[in-house]
Amino acid sequence: MKRKIKQKSLAVVLTLACTAFVTTPVLAGNQADLAAKKNQALKQKAQAEEHINTTQTTIQGLTRALTALDNKIKTADQEIEKTNALKADYQRQIAAKQAEINQLKIQQQKQQSKLNERLRVMYMYGKESYTTMMFSSKDFAELVGRIKLIKSIAAADQQKLDSLKSMQANLETKKKELQSIQANLEATLQKQTQAKQDLERARTEQKTLLEKNKTLVAQYQAEIRKQNQVIQSADNEMAAIAKAESAAGQTTTEKASSTSSGFKWPVSVKRITSGFGSRKSPGGIGSTNHQGIDIGAGQGAPIYASASGTVIFAGTSGGYGNCVMINHGNGVTTLYGHQSRIAVSKGQRVNQGDVIGYVGSTGHSTGPHLHFGIMVNGDYVNPLRYVQP
Repeated sequence: MKRKIKQKSLAVVLTLACTAFVTTPVLAGNQADLAAKKNQALKQKAQAEEHINTTQTTIQGLTRALTALDNKIKTADQEIEKTNALKADYQRQIAAKQAEINQLKIQQQKQQSKLNERLRVMYMYGKESYTTMMFSSKDFAELVGRIKLIKSIAAADQQKLDSLKSMQANLETKKKELQSIQANLEATLQKQTQAKQDLERARTEQKTLLEKNKTLVAQYQAEIRKQNQVIQSADNEMAAIAKAESAAGQTTTEKASSTSSGFKWPVSVKRITSGFGSRKSPGGIGSTNHQGIDIGAGQGAPIYASASGTVIFAGTSGGYGNCVMINHGNGVTTLYGHQSRIAVSKGQRVNQGDVIGYVGSTGHSTGPHLHFGIMVNGDYVNPLRYVQP
């Protein structure tokens, strides 16, 4: 019972240790370069995608604005068409009134000529005409009748002339009214034409902006395709390197080598990129007291259980990212950090050499590697006391 309580306490301590200590490796040369290249490509791709989203929103706004401008231009054309029709109608009315005025002027001139001729004759003959009229008349009644006739003819001529003048004056007034309306229509037409030109100019500007933004989207899409190629190329190269490293590190049992302690090296790659103990913080984010060793294995390389035991932790833990911890009994626990994918679960029994996960760069890490740690009775010790490459 005491031993079980001690093991549970140890598991709690180790779990807290995973979150308390942060480690950052120095990357394996080519893998580090490829990982950095991929990360940069991912950033540039994300920026391009963000730009596309922003630009697409702008394009949608410009498209709506163009539609609204097209509708306004259509309405402006209809208003201009109506104004032109009214203007043409008033021009026809003015022309008709002018024709009537011209005809009245001709009639007026003829009537005036008749009146002038009668007045001239009456003036020329004067009293003689009246004397002749008196003696030629049979009686006084006929004389009075003749005089009245002459005066009535002259009065009729004058009345007709006055009527023609009145009609002409009315027509001139109507003509002026029509001309005033036509002038207002002309001013309205100029305003409508100017408004349409302003709308068309705004539409041209909006369309130019729309085309520029469409060009930007095409450029961003080309950038995404380019970065996808870079990412794919880096992934392929890292996978090839990991495969080569795995193949090169295989033993006759296709497992890691063992030592006299009974523990085996946890990956096929032998190169240590950061040792145990005091060090300079890698990248300014890692621990200066390194509680384990970093092994420069490639992305996706399999990780083997260093010895048989029970998985007491399998999950994400602080700076270690995806982490697995195995209790081997006798107070000894191993830790495997920064995994890309975990292949075991808490409580699972594993044998030495079983695959427990795959190398990655999760947590506080600058690239793919395995952080391997060993704890004895709750204290970290140098793993090289138990295993050798």
